Amino acid sequence: MKSLAQKTVTLKDIAKEVGISPSTVSRAINNEGRVSETTKRRISEAIKKLDYHPNIMARGLASKKTKSVGFVISKRRGRSLDRTSFYGKIIEGVEKEGRKYGYNPIFSVINEEERKSASLQIVKENRVDGLILAGCDIDKKLVLSLKERKIPLVLVDNHFDKEKISCVVTDNLNGAYEAVTYLISLGHKRIGFVAEMLSDLSFYERLQGYKLALKEAGLNYEENLVQESRDDIGYTATKKLLESQLPPSAIFAANDSAAIQAMRAIRKKRLRIPQDIAIVGFDNGEVAPYTNPPLTTVRVFTKEMGQIAMRMLIGIINNKNPLPVKNLMFTELVIRESCGGKLKRENFRPLTH
Repeated sequence: MKSLAQKTVTLKDIAKEVGISPSTVSRAINNEGRVSETTKRRISEAIKKLDYHPNIMARGLASKKTKSVGFVISKRRGRSLDRTSFYGKIIEGVEKEGRKYGYNPIFSVINEEERKSASLQIVKENRVDGLILAGCDIDKKLVLSLKERKIPLVLVDNHFDKEKISCVVTDNLNGAYEAVTYLISLGHKRIGFVAEMLSDLSFYERLQGYKLALKEAGLNYEENLVQESRDDIGYTATKKLLESQLPPSAIFAANDSAAIQAMRAIRKKRLRIPQDIAIVGFDNGEVAPYTNPPLTTVRVFTKEMGQIAMRMLIGIINNKNPLPVKNLMFTELVIRESCGGKLKRENFRPLTH
């Protein structure tokens, strides 16, 4: 009687199918050494034909690597990690890219005490080969401590330029500059800026883009047009702008959450969007097309950020990326109905950094 158990396909089976040595198959799969493109293609065909799946645990034991990476985020940033959120999309990209290379992400939401400590539990327990640290509120002391211990690191949505640590960040300056320049092109001269907290690095950079757009258009920067409200994201900040003696005719919100709260405050004042006041957000989250009216916003390629961060980290782990790299992700202005205008792409030019 034949066994119902499925035979495990090994590197030797792939080698036999192609007619080459197992070591050549191993080099091709791990992208090590020289293997011709023709041979790689034949190996790929054999892998599909025989339904080969690498034994990740065995490979980890042989290389003394766990084949796991840590994705670390602070408790504040981790309040919402569903698939539609900013960091949820980044995680989706990390997971997708990890599967390609046989790496398993371990997610760790750290509290205030651990965020400011000099180490992490998953590092102490040797559970990961490297770390992706997400968000600008991961303490610099912790990051530098991990770097000194030569633990492979990639920052996402954060950067320490002087310390030379590999990172993937959004081009916040240019994205904000383009959004505000667009509002100016529609005739707006008094443009408000609302954010949850201006101390946040990403929001600070977006504020700089806002200032630069005003300066290049010959408009004065007015501090009273910039408001933050930590407790309700953007509602109170917008309310303050609307109650001022000279309220703005448009608002640029530091993210879509703030823009949605701004819309709520505007409707509470019985004002119309965009007839009485135009609004632009930042992130292009999944809710943006379904607000009333649909939100004009700056698209951020969050899933791609996660994929690139994972690919960079794997390269560092395998000593293929010895030099720190800052990967600046471009943005895209998505025009919908909350501004009442149409995009003329020729009006914009990308900033040089």
